[in-house]
Amino acid sequence: MRYERLPREAKEREQCTLTVGEDGMRLFRAPLAADAPALLRRRPQVEVLRQVWVQ
Repeated sequence: MRYERLPREAKEREQCTLTVGEDGMRLFRAPLAADAPALLRRRPQVEVLRQVWVQ
């Protein structure tokens, strides 16, 4: 997301940040879900996403 596209008001920026974080966590958890294919868990992209979220 480009900074100039962020909402100007602090409360709206905070909501945007929370939405992005929630979406990211949903993406991170999906391949780790019990019903997700095992192959998906072993994808290198999933490990990269995990490392980014740790940072």
